[in-house]
Amino acid sequence: MAIEKAEVLQPGKVDDIMILRCIDKHLEPWDPGKFEVVATLQSCPRNAGQVRLVQERSTGRRLAVKRMPLSWTCKDADAFRFTYPSETEVPWMDMAATRWLNLVGFQHCIDFRGVFRDEDYIAFVMGLAEGGDLFSFVDAMGLPVPGPALEEALQPIAVEFLFAVARLHRLELR
Repeated sequence: MAIEKAEVLQPGKVDDIMILRCIDKHLEPWDPGKFEVVATLQSCPRNAGQVRLVQERSTGRRLAVKRMPLSWTCKDADAFRFTYPSETEVPWMDMAATRWLNLVGFQHCIDFRGVFRDEDYIAFVMGLAEGGDLFSFVDAMGLPVPGPALEEALQPIAVEFLFAVARLHRLELR
């Protein structure tokens, strides 16, 4: 069952179950011919996954793929929750929340392109964030030591981050 935008936007009625429904039963089979692997951007030793830079063959668009073994993600969100009840990294919620934020037009979220599966892996395909994740981006800035100069350098990022959090709160997630 597809989730309609109007259903998703009802204030105060969004919870984990609704967000997870955004990808529930929407897994597509992985087609290795659809993407060309350009590089490995990051290894994820904690979950034995990788983040890869790929190029979509049909459009030439550069995308990121977080590739995670099914031995870590399990076959679905329910199996993951049962297997890892106290885990703080929840890949199914990460993928579903990204899709949900795209459905509601949240401007501070990476572009959701799909969740694919083969016999051994889940592949979360998303837009490419040039410069990497926030931590890599800030680390690469060559910032000064802690003090007023560092605070001044980070102020624009902190302000934008707080605006994004305020916009998330207005979505009234439960």
